[in-house]
Amino acid sequence: QLPAAWVRPIVDGSGNVAAVLIVWRRISVVVSPNQEQHITDVIRLARLALEQADCRSELELAARRDALTGVGNRTSLNDRIESSRTPSSVLFIDLDRFKDTNDTLGHMIGDKILVEIAGRLRTCLRESDALARFGGDEFVVLVEQLVLKRLKSQLTNHFS
Repeated sequence: QLPAAWVRPIVDGSGNVAAVLIVWRRISVVVSPNQEQHITDVIRLARLALEQADCRSELELAARRDALTGVGNRTSLNDRIESSRTPSSVLFIDLDRFKDTNDTLGHMIGDKILVEIAGRLRTCLRESDALARFGGDEFVVLVEQLVLKRLKSQLTNHFS
């Protein structure tokens, strides 16, 4: 008799094939109901393991990102500083009178301004640089070579 293989997709919660389970047998046999149940159980457990790994990855990312702006947070900045192998420059940016903006225009507008500032800062930085939101209206930029002119230009342009 010929060898046999059973191939079953492992489908995630969205209906996408996340992996494939392959069962290989040296001899070809008909799968019994008991064996079919074992394969179904293995697929279910594999799906749970894959979903758990995805959740863990999402949680790890969320723990290192600012929820509003999507830039790094204190934790990611501290990790970056500790792992840095080259001398770096640190630019601490505190938005003057930002509380007044929130008080007069509202927190929704204040949040939009913070997101816009994070986006402008991001456009000035290279992949090797780090940007983090440190507090309510505070950002920290960690760069190997500070490109202060570009940053200043981006931050002093009027908002539309």
